[in-house]
Parts: sequence; C-alpha cells; structure tokens
Amino acid sequence: MLASFCSCSKDETSNQDQIIGKWYLVIDHSITKYPDGKILTDTTIYNSEEYLDIRKDGKVISKFYYQTLKDYIFDTFPYHIIQNNIVFDSDTFEINKLNQTELELHHHNHLITPDFPQDGEVES
Repeated sequence: MLASFCSCSKDETSNQDQIIGKWYLVIDHSITKYPDGKILTDTTIYNSEEYLDIRKDGKVISKFYYQTLKDYIFDTFPYHIIQNNIVFDSDTFEINKLNQTELELHHHNHLITPDFPQDGEVES
C-alpha cells in the first residue's frame, strides 16, 4: 500500500475559488505497505520547485521532477472537482485541507503488481 500526502503552498491569496492558482509542493509523504500492514518504505520529500498550476479553464499545468530523466518536466492535463475530490486526468485525489494558503491532497491507487503478493494493494 502506498500512501501519498502532498502539502502545498499557494503563491496567490486573493482568488475567488480557493483551488484556482499555482500550488507549490512542500511535502510529499509516501508509505509503501504490504497487504499485511508491514511497511516496506516510508519516504518524505521536501521540495519547493514542483508545482500544480490549477486554472479556471479546467486545465492544470504541472512541473515535477522525474528521477528516471533526472530532470523536471512540464505537463498539461484536465481536472475536475467532484464533491471533496479533485480528478487530475484519471487520478483521483481527496482534498483533505483547502484554504487560501494550503492544499492537502491524499491519493489512493489500488494496483496489483509483480512486486506484491497477488492480493497486494498499492495506495498512493
């Protein structure tokens, strides 16, 4: 199970819609667990260069570091909000905290991979 918590800070404070604007990644906390609950990895990354620029037109521009490329990449993808969730492209994140200066997201992703037992679950 992989859990990821992203805490972000915002560079704008006077928007009508609190989620609209550029949010910088402050903390990315990931936990990888086996189905029996044993922790495989627990990683916290602090970063201020990665961001999500959430726009009124239903698109997000992102800047994230990809270890395999050893470089930052930019991407544009759609988003929409459903109740207390934001869906980026096809990934759903629960909005745990949202105000003018903070956005905290929690992402669940259930996968079966060769690295885990057949009934393995990955949550990120």
